[in-house]
Amino acid sequence: MFLASKFVDYDPLNLDILTAKIVYNRFSISEIKAKEIEMLTTIEFKVDSCTTYEFIQILFSDFLIIHREKIDEEGLGILEKVKQLSVYFAVMCCYGYNMLKYK
Repeated sequence: MFLASKFVDYDPLNLDILTAKIVYNRFSISEIKAKEIEMLTTIEFKVDSCTTYEFIQILFSDFLIIHREKIDEEGLGILEKVKQLSVYFAVMCCYGYNMLKYK
């Protein structure tokens, strides 16, 4: 669960919450870390994943590299706001999707 949260969640679980509230201190932090290393070793650290956040960051970064000479300071500010809104809408889509089960 801890490893999956790092790849799926916008705000992944931290070890303190995991140990105290999810596994109720049945496993120590060092045991959880050891299991994570074991799992990653088993799959030879092949964890190809691109989160929505990473995609948005790369998209805007590439756009800026390609079109930098055409964008003034005001345009940079607008681009940053659009990037922030893109992240916000992506997060809201995740929340909306999770709420579908309550129809």
